[in-house]
Amino acid sequence: MARGRPRAIPTPETQGHALKFMAEATGLSEFDAVMLATVVMIDSYLADDRVLGIKTGMRALNFHRAAAALAKYMAKDPNSPLYWGKPGTESSAGRRCALAPRHMLFIYLEYLRHGASQDYVASIHNVSQTSVSRYCEYVAQVLIKFLPTGDNIAERIRKAKTPEEIQNVLAEVMAAFEKAAGLEPGAAGDPGETMPGNVKTTDGMLMAKERPTDAKERKKSFNGRKKDIADNVSIDTNINGAIMGVSELAPGSTHDLTVLREFGADLGLVTKCLEGKSGAMQMVELVDKGYRGLEKDHPGAVIKMPLPRAESKTKKARAHNRRVNRRRVKIEHTNRRIKTFARLRHRVRRPKKTARRDLIVVTGLVNLHLLTGSPDKNNTHRKGKKPGPKTARSR
Repeated sequence: MARGRPRAIPTPETQGHALKFMAEATGLSEFDAVMLATVVMIDSYLADDRVLGIKTGMRALNFHRAAAALAKYMAKDPNSPLYWGKPGTESSAGRRCALAPRHMLFIYLEYLRHGASQDYVASIHNVSQTSVSRYCEYVAQVLIKFLPTGDNIAERIRKAKTPEEIQNVLAEVMAAFEKAAGLEPGAAGDPGETMPGNVKTTDGMLMAKERPTDAKERKKSFNGRKKDIADNVSIDTNINGAIMGVSELAPGSTHDLTVLREFGADLGLVTKCLEGKSGAMQMVELVDKGYRGLEKDHPGAVIKMPLPRAESKTKKARAHNRRVNRRRVKIEHTNRRIKTFARLRHRVRRPKKTARRDLIVVTGLVNLHLLTGSPDKNNTHRKGKKPGPKTARSR
């Protein structure tokens, strides 16, 4: 039995008394008092870096940079939601929202991170469900414009004409983000080359979805390997795990190689080099065993994949598999980063268009984390302690 004084469970009566007391103390109406409490609560989350990371899945520095870019865009956009402090709208008709752009961004990222319904998120922050829906729709459309998403990077790679232009794409994308956030050039860090060593990796990822009512659609969406109803999507990354392209959502029964062929992102010169139609650079493609036959589509590329179990019984074959898997493991880490946002991991009700929109936003958040200098390597172990000896399981 837990010690200490039992916590009082709030009831509608006690909450009503609290609202009345807050309204009397501040001299505001009950509605304004509730919104003031919401603003104070969210700002307290934003002031704590640890809580902010748990709530939104972003580093505090990157969150505030994205919030600054969103605020700059909303201040100039006539179609953005009205809020207190927006310049030029003092005499506009309509009720002002008490939440600032940073609060709207926080609500949307919390919605993505934890995968809760909009009703639940609205009840937490004392706003209506329609307001949460409006914030999510607007903020997502704005984030897609300036974040280093997979679509933005793929579009710039597609327009590149030379290998040098391809290698500068990540720097251009980060420079655009710094300009949107009002940062000095290079303040977000050096993202490095887009394709170090001219190496790219490709892998498939399943996104669970609701069971379709139509029998034919249900059969198309069923993935036999995972025994689940899902959509299949192909992810292209560089050797460091940065996302360079995202395919359209394909039915879950579609093979990974078919998704790459029919729905994959066209990367312009990179695709031509893979197909052997351009001698501008030598391309290396790292894939898993689900892409057997890819070498027939790209005869000019170097396709590296692990050998099947029947062919990997010799010591040389096992060493080859280790070398390939050690290089392509970064894309598995990237897929794991994407799936930390429960909105893409859980089976939730959403149209296909909304699902891909949220996926593109998350790719921008993941790339922003990777390209601004991830602290993961430094925080692997506690300070002053070294990792223990390797065991048979860890080997």
